[in-house]
Amino acid sequence: MFKRYATYYLTVKRKLFLIFRSISTELDKAKITIAIIDDHRLFRAGISELLSNQQDIEVVFEADNGVEMQASLKNSQVIPDIVLMDVNMPHMDGYESSRWLKKHYPGIGILALSMLDEEDTITRMLQSGSGGYLLKNANPEDLVTAVREIAYNGSYLNNIVTAKFMRSVKTGNISVPPLSSKELEFLRLCCTPMSYSAIATEMNISVNTLEKHRAAVFRKLDLPSRPGVMLYAIKNGLVKV
Repeated sequence: MFKRYATYYLTVKRKLFLIFRSISTELDKAKITIAIIDDHRLFRAGISELLSNQQDIEVVFEADNGVEMQASLKNSQVIPDIVLMDVNMPHMDGYESSRWLKKHYPGIGILALSMLDEEDTITRMLQSGSGGYLLKNANPEDLVTAVREIAYNGSYLNNIVTAKFMRSVKTGNISVPPLSSKELEFLRLCCTPMSYSAIATEMNISVNTLEKHRAAVFRKLDLPSRPGVMLYAIKNGLVKV
């Protein structure tokens, strides 16, 4: 009888181990992977520690500038979901690095993180492909929120960025290439908090088809990021909110 109970115990223990290992694996898969690109190492270390303390976020690599970022991407076993990008860096700054990322790794989200709050700087980063812009003196909770917003919704807009970017977007008689009915529907839904997957469901199309509409709209408006498209569309009356 002891042998039978021992066998039963080992079987249950083995099953529990497999269950917990499976759960752990799924949690690891669900983590938002982050790369931090900033030439101030002390600041990087603080950001890395803050984000690593979040159960759903993992920092996969750090780099001093865009050149090091390129090398890290080639050598990293994990391609990050989001890159936290400083603006002023030696060798390859945030503008050039963001444009390079959008060309070679369009699936990576970008969150600009800088002390610069000038209108021109914010606008240039959003037009270079950043999905959001956060000042380095923001609350830690704001950074975590911004990371999650970009991961799940593709963009992060706060009041400061919205106000400055809205003033800088050109207005007047604009010439926008004709958009199809599906592209106009996407544009309208893009100006809501909905994630891309939720937009695809709302439009009753696949995520792959949605990606084609997204790419077409971004190309026609000549803006590489969702925040830029949203604010451009709203200010120029392409959509009503």
